[in-house]
Amino acid sequence: MRSKQFGSLVLTVAVAVLAAPSLSEARSIPFFGQPVCKEDKERLGHEERILRDRHRLAFDQCRAGAGGGKSRRCEDLQQQQKSEQKRFKDQRKRTLADCKNRVDAKTNRVEAKKTDRKQR
Repeated sequence: MRSKQFGSLVLTVAVAVLAAPSLSEARSIPFFGQPVCKEDKERLGHEERILRDRHRLAFDQCRAGAGGGKSRRCEDLQQQQKSEQKRFKDQRKRTLADCKNRVDAKTNRVEAKKTDRKQR
């Protein structure tokens, strides 16, 4: 008998909490396990793999053209590839930081709206 009363009490409280408009508006429940800026990370990862494959192919072709030994031209190509890879990684870091800043700014706007509602 008591468990029935307790169950109905819990159900009533749960319905009241879920039905409260201020709580449902103020809090958006994120999809757990989905990282922030997922699309950017996936796109950049794909571009990085393409760049790495393109570099590997170009370097292999250079070595094949040089007869398998080290040549100055292949060493120069390798240095260019390293600097291009570094530029790409720097750009990746900036892109992900920009995305994170956009998400943080959006979160701050939501927090400001919550505070504004509470003051009214």
